[in-house]
This record gives sequence, C-alpha cells and structure tokens, in this order.
Amino acid sequence: MSLSSPSPPPRPKRFGRRGSHASAGRSRRPRLSRRFFGGLLRTPPAAPDTTDPSADRLQRLWNDLSTSRAQTARWKRHADAYARERDSVARERAYLLSWLAALHPSSAVVSRSPTPDGTTSDGNALDDTAGNGTAGGWHVLTLVAGGRPLSWSLAPREVPLFQHVRQAGDTDTRAWRDAREMEAQYAHIHRHTRVLALEDDLTRVVEELRGND
Repeated sequence: MSLSSPSPPPRPKRFGRRGSHASAGRSRRPRLSRRFFGGLLRTPPAAPDTTDPSADRLQRLWNDLSTSRAQTARWKRHADAYARERDSVARERAYLLSWLAALHPSSAVVSRSPTPDGTTSDGNALDDTAGNGTAGGWHVLTLVAGGRPLSWSLAPREVPLFQHVRQAGDTDTRAWRDAREMEAQYAHIHRHTRVLALEDDLTRVVEELRGND
C-alpha cells in the first residue's frame, strides 16, 4: 500500500468587487458614520422644568418690594424739597410782614389768635397748652393801611420777629377769615399800592413844576 502525499489546502475563493468581503465592509462604513454624526447633530431633549413655583413667587414679591421702596424714597425726596421751599417762602413772608409793621407803628398790633373751631389758622389741630383758648402760640398781626384794617396770621416761630410791635392782651377774631374776605384784602392792597404809586408820581410832577418856576 503506497502512501499518497497530502493534498494541498484549498485555495480561498476570490470574489469580485461586488459581493466581496472588502466591498461589503466599505459599504457598511458610510452607514455607520451617518448614524454616528446624525446622533451628534440631533437636538438634545429639553431639560425638565424644575423651577419651584413658591420660589418664583417670592422672587416676584421681592422685586415688587424693591420697586416700591425706590419709588417711596424718590417721593420722599420730592416732599422734603417742597417742605424746604415752603419753609423758605414762609420765612421770607414773616420778614416782610415785620418790615411792613415797622412802617405802620401807630396802627400795627400783635394779638393772640382765637380757636373758635378747635383748629389753628392754618387748619392744624389746636395746641392749647396755656388753656386760655388760644391757638397754641399762633398770633395775628393787624395794621391799618389805606383806611382799612389788614391782618395776617403768625406762626409761633415767627412771633419773635415782631418784638417791635405793640402787643395786645385780647384775642383778635380777624384771624378767622374766609376766602372771600382774603380776596377783598388782596384787592384793597392792590388798589392802595396803585394809589401810593400815583401819589409818588404826583409829588414828583409837582416838585418838577415848582422847580421850573
């Protein structure tokens, strides 16, 4: 019995370009790439809303409170500016009245202000610390000009400016005047001012005529 030589191993089959293993691998690569990059470019899902409603409400309330505080501070600055301007005007008025009283020494008099309705002449509550029915230190300046009595209310802090004016012991009811009486006083002051101006012009004209003679 003769021993035969072993047969050579079978050759691997060769495939063409189509159907080959290499071409199959190359055909799968683009598909895998599209899946990979498509996943990267896909929009991620929105994150769940974890906002606490109570915290959001507290934040809105805090913002409203901050806005209200800022507005309050702004209006307080305006009110303080108006108060300073009012006090400045009242101070100038008091000095002018003191000067006017010095020009009418024979008729000017300062008397206490009455309180028939429980309020002062500026509408504030009565501060009758003396218990005598007067308006907590409020006084009235009265003088005669142009044949008519004129009067003005004086605040307690303004009274020291009228030490040169005669003081009356009785209260003066002229402090309580309505708007019509005040308007009548203003009209009389306007007429009297015009008369004084005319008198000054007439005096100057008479002096010029006498100088020409």
